[in-house]
Amino acid sequence: MMPDEVKKYWDDSNAESMYDKNLVEIESDAILEHLKESDRVIDIGCGEGESTIKYLKKVKELIALDYSMTRLEKLKDKNDQIITLQMDMRELSFDTIKKKFTKAITQRSLINLNNFDEQKAVIKGIHSILVDDGKYIMLEGFTEGVETINKIRSYFKLQAIEVKWHNLFLNKKELLEHIRPYFRLEYTRDFSLYFFITRVFNAILKSPEIPNWNDPVNNLAKTMEISYKNDFIRGISRLELLVFKKC
Repeated sequence: MMPDEVKKYWDDSNAESMYDKNLVEIESDAILEHLKESDRVIDIGCGEGESTIKYLKKVKELIALDYSMTRLEKLKDKNDQIITLQMDMRELSFDTIKKKFTKAITQRSLINLNNFDEQKAVIKGIHSILVDDGKYIMLEGFTEGVETINKIRSYFKLQAIEVKWHNLFLNKKELLEHIRPYFRLEYTRDFSLYFFITRVFNAILKSPEIPNWNDPVNNLAKTMEISYKNDFIRGISRLELLVFKKC
């Protein structure tokens, strides 16, 4: 990926950060469970803030950070009272913002960096801006889930779902090995129930057409995922939520 090309993509006001609005709702619901009224939060790579404005309503303080002014302007259109900070997350550190937080969130934002070294540098920066025992709420894309979904889809002659050109999904094993000196993993959750129903089951039913994100079956899958927060099916999710506590 070329850095300028990725930023150019996000500076386009027509670019959609996530077409599947059911999934956005599932993500924000999962993250909200880990926020408290007393929290001081930084949402790193907040984009247009579809979820950010929900977090703002729950916590004591929130700063929304993104490097695209186009995205921040879209967020301000939703809530002009929110505090925003235009900054490249690769520059994030206590030295650059002079502030500490109880929680830091990345929600599909690390995957917009160019390589694992940049992702690691941002994680180190997040560590520096958290209070002692502060928590890092990471919701990102992982290669293992992509591979598993595509393997299942191939059994049913469905086309693989490729990772978008401007995304670099993480390898979970590699991530956990790197992050160990900085954070202790406290909680994990993936969204396999939703992904299996929408990307496999409903895809088979509707083939060769591709179901819309708000197809009735997909809407039911969202309700099931949010209601059950399932543990009976795992590993079939392109996205995963990991909650880390600062060491």
